[in-house]
Amino acid sequence: GGSNGVKYFGDLLSLDLETFVWAKLEVQGTTPCARRSHTLTVWGGDRLVLYGGYNGIQRFDDVHVLDLKTLTWRRLEVAAGPGGSAAQMQMIVKSGRYCHSAACEGDTLWVFGGWNGSTRVANCFELLLTTGTCQVVQVADGPSPRRGHSSCIHAGTFFVFGGFDGTRRLNDLYGLDLRTKQWRAPPFSGDPPPPPPR
Repeated sequence: GGSNGVKYFGDLLSLDLETFVWAKLEVQGTTPCARRSHTLTVWGGDRLVLYGGYNGIQRFDDVHVLDLKTLTWRRLEVAAGPGGSAAQMQMIVKSGRYCHSAACEGDTLWVFGGWNGSTRVANCFELLLTTGTCQVVQVADGPSPRRGHSSCIHAGTFFVFGGFDGTRRLNDLYGLDLRTKQWRAPPFSGDPPPPPPR
């Protein structure tokens, strides 16, 4: 996927890390439509999970899984998990977003922030990829609304760094403990100083 400013793409490319040669892959199945600003996250070493994005007209809320062994796409239907509500799902998960971030831990995809077409968002949800069930995570004491940030998971913590809040480019760092579902802002220390906002 992606965009060159004129056209939106729906192709899939791979880079050989030994030869540094790009190749376009021929895929099958229910392929996602062309888009940009989505996330494409490794799941378990042999699958990729695509969520969200934008094609100049529509914001997407769909989830697609690519089997890297067969290069076959399938769409994952998403539903509220235990204790979740249809209204909450519609407002947070199914509203569509792009410029968000995502990371995978085990069979769970974690998604934070992004742009929903009218505002930057600060909500976070977890999606169990084996069942398609979704739970919204409370964001008390968490990162402010933002888009264009980055995230990763390390040692049981979902980290979110930087981004743009509509006025400022940020360089703050937050971590969500995946066991307790509590956010914290680890203090920066050491030399050199923190990276500049981005």
